[in-house]
Amino acid sequence: MIKNTGINYGKMTAIVIDDQEFVRTIVSKILKDFGFGNVLTAIDGGTGLSAIETNKPDIIICDIRMKPVGGLEFLKKLRAHPLVSFANIPVIIMTANLSADVMIKAKELGMNAAVVKPVPPKRLREKIDAIFIEKPPEKSQDVPKDIVQAEPKTGLPKEYAKLKVLVIDDQMFARRIILEILHGIGFRLIEEATDGAAALQTYNTFQPDLILCDIEMKPMGGLSFLQILRNEKPQANRVVPVIFLSSQTDLETVARAERLGVDAFVAKPVSMKALLERINHVLFRES
Repeated sequence: MIKNTGINYGKMTAIVIDDQEFVRTIVSKILKDFGFGNVLTAIDGGTGLSAIETNKPDIIICDIRMKPVGGLEFLKKLRAHPLVSFANIPVIIMTANLSADVMIKAKELGMNAAVVKPVPPKRLREKIDAIFIEKPPEKSQDVPKDIVQAEPKTGLPKEYAKLKVLVIDDQMFARRIILEILHGIGFRLIEEATDGAAALQTYNTFQPDLILCDIEMKPMGGLSFLQILRNEKPQANRVVPVIFLSSQTDLETVARAERLGVDAFVAKPVSMKALLERINHVLFRES
């Protein structure tokens, strides 16, 4: 028996992408049994992207091995979409190939969850429920809803426009999401860097007032960047606020980051409300 979580899927749209008709039929029926009000299908990643831009679903269930456009290529293109509301749509990968290499690649590209074929309804429901319990779906906005609605406690949007922010992340789609969030908050002076080494060069010329930085990057990660930044002169390097944006929250990493002088953490995928609260805290020392 599938547990009732109280989530209303009746108003949501799901898209199933698979090049095998019987799989599309089976998974579509499972989703309708869950209560999804609208279930659409696509035969590969290319037609899936077109369907998404036309219908803007709340969730995508996608196979990996498809032709001509497979699941990984589809995921890469989706996460690079210029509109955050599309780039952030949850994606569950379904595949008979759960090899470590495939799963790591899918995770790097922004997969939210994976299920093994043939798809067990209970397991699929658990994955879907977990996604929407953590983050309710947001439609009808090209910028996430809480960015549009959230107002800084300080009421200082003009202050944001004067401050310089350096965003450091080796994934382009992640930087694009953060940049759009910052623009929504009111920041206008923003520079990007693809890793810690590039950020150190940008820092010298840009002199940011705030740094938002990923931890896991190559060739130089966030911890190494922070260590160099805090040990360099002038004194401003030691006090400029640094917020780590990362899914890496184990105690050892957190403890090391705190020893190096990080000011705050925001977990990935980034909660818009949490990021705004942390920015207000480190810039204006609001609780």
